[in-house]
Amino acid sequence: MKFRLVCTLALAWGIVGCNSKPSDNNTSTTTAPTTSNTTAPPISNTTAPPVSSGPSFAAYYNATPAVLGEAVIDLVPLPAGDVVVAQSSGALNRVDVNGQPALEAAVGYVGNLAETNGSIFAAGELGQVHERSGAAWTLSYTHATLPQVVVAALNGDVYSFNSLLGTDPVTGQVLPAQVSQRPSGGAWAPDVASLGNVQITAAAPWNTTVWAGGSDNSLTTGGPRLFHGTGATWTEIALPAAAVGTNQLEIVTRIMSTPTKLWVSTMVIDTLSTPAVAIGGAVHETVDGATFTTVAAFNGDSPISLAWHEGTLFVGTLAGRLFHEEPTGMIEETALPANLGVFALASRDAQTLLIGLRGNAGAELVLRNSAPPANQAPPANLTTYAGDVRPVLMARCTVCHSDAANAGFIAYPLSVGLTDATADYNETRMRVNLVTPDASPLLRKAVGLDGHGGGASIAQGSSDYTTLQQWIVDQAPQ
Repeated sequence: MKFRLVCTLALAWGIVGCNSKPSDNNTSTTTAPTTSNTTAPPISNTTAPPVSSGPSFAAYYNATPAVLGEAVIDLVPLPAGDVVVAQSSGALNRVDVNGQPALEAAVGYVGNLAETNGSIFAAGELGQVHERSGAAWTLSYTHATLPQVVVAALNGDVYSFNSLLGTDPVTGQVLPAQVSQRPSGGAWAPDVASLGNVQITAAAPWNTTVWAGGSDNSLTTGGPRLFHGTGATWTEIALPAAAVGTNQLEIVTRIMSTPTKLWVSTMVIDTLSTPAVAIGGAVHETVDGATFTTVAAFNGDSPISLAWHEGTLFVGTLAGRLFHEEPTGMIEETALPANLGVFALASRDAQTLLIGLRGNAGAELVLRNSAPPANQAPPANLTTYAGDVRPVLMARCTVCHSDAANAGFIAYPLSVGLTDATADYNETRMRVNLVTPDASPLLRKAVGLDGHGGGASIAQGSSDYTTLQQWIVDQAPQ
């Protein structure tokens, strides 16, 4: 078996989830792990959690020709509404707003994507990193000895995390994972840091450092590993680990961040089974980069994709399920079309979540839309952004959030004088929770909760608060 454990690790291992039938020669027995210091009850595949209603799902792009087992692995939305779609086959497509694809490159295999300064980087096979400038892809870097690649970008710098699961087939030695760096505007510097005997399977930036995660370099048993740093300086951070037994391996599947939080998802697999079986996993979050809290634990299923959308966390799983976080726990969105794995999530705009799937016939992209249809105008009596919310923001929020001097560290930027109506609406819309309005970051921050740097700018229960609250209840029309 060829192991290529980046964001396509589930495909490469042939891992099956609870919606798939293990092969007949699978005689091992597995017990779903229990995650330490878990604050959320485990999500099983037999007892469904509460179900969300409201958003609609629509097919957006189906890969042609359809290849059974192929998945959409990663997504990068473009400013014009198009999206760069990476498929596990190595196809790199630009899909336009109407769902029409244009093949830009075929690189044999794609692990993940990273974006910085208008360029997109793709982790390829055989140690390769490919760069997209405009609509053209070129080979940017090749590591000499380590074939597995994960890419990440921070402030114009690009990082390639290279590793090899198991031993070198020529020397029989375990090779340490290496970090290579291309400074903004500079040339690649190979192997600026070593991370030891680990495999790296996910990476993402958060504030001033890059975070990279994976697992012990083992084909049988091991735990998750997590690092952060820049350049040649990297520090390991402990994750809450599952009670991994013999022939069980816990691997980091995704890392995702907002300015105030970082999330890390993991998968636990039974390595003795053929094919390997996903038996659990978890999602952990941190606000300080040192202490993690488990916000979701899974039995018989594993989280493999993460996104921040509509002011909350979305989680996609190997078994093809989609969840979002509420104060009461994780809520499943059962209207998602049937599929064989939610491998990629990305927020395209305030109303649209892009969902990359391993579909029943091949790679698929689905849209989750929380807006009314384009030909359906909101009722006249609804609270709207333009007529009701914008005046509240002008009076209460622009003193800080429209100040150009604060642009570098304000997580909710608004245009000066709220002159960019579309951008300001989208920024505001991303901070609301349509299912549980009172849990919306827009409301909680306004009354001084959740570490709002400006303190309480609106009194809870006031007319301004009620206006914002009713706007969210009305599904946040523009």
